[in-house]
Amino acid sequence: MAGIGFHIGGAPRRRGERGGFARGGGGLTVGGYPGRIGSLGAMNLIGAPLPGMPAGFPLPALGAVQRPPGLMGFGAPAPGPMALGGPIPGMQMQPAAAQDAYSLVLPVPPALAIAAGASATLTMTPQRPMRIERLTTAVATGVWLITSFLAGVDNQFVASGAVDAGLFAPTAFGVALRGSTVYPGITVTIVIQNNTGAAASTAGWAIIGTAVA
Repeated sequence: MAGIGFHIGGAPRRRGERGGFARGGGGLTVGGYPGRIGSLGAMNLIGAPLPGMPAGFPLPALGAVQRPPGLMGFGAPAPGPMALGGPIPGMQMQPAAAQDAYSLVLPVPPALAIAAGASATLTMTPQRPMRIERLTTAVATGVWLITSFLAGVDNQFVASGAVDAGLFAPTAFGVALRGSTVYPGITVTIVIQNNTGAAASTAGWAIIGTAVA
């Protein structure tokens, strides 16, 4: 294995010759050859002084990035450590606009007279985001059956079947819902069936819930 020598000016050492310093100016020989950046030259040394090296000879550490301290790229200051999920340096955060929540009513279409045993479809389209929290009706128990309750395509029933509308009377307790949130353009659809032997009116229905202004 060739020895490690240093060449400063003059002719470089030949392979196998004993390393050492010659007179003259700059250059570094490792293993008998002049050192080059990118080869086994000064940029590849670990940084410890070798025997015979002048005191204070600057050598970079192995793998160290050679750039002026505090600079990054085209002279831009190097950013400090960035926390995971933290804001990007220089980015300004805009707070979201405040929104108020109200408990509002979503009315049903005008009343219709439905024949005995027939069904009617009540459709409502909110004009602002609203969460369904209560269905209320002024009809007596046994008059109407609720056979379907949809918010868009989301079923507000967890199983197929029918519910007597009297369950949602204004005086009923424990019938609050935590239903789907509907947005403008989404239709709420309730299908009801006349459960009596005579015609009945669809008047007296409404949905109450929290709406965002």
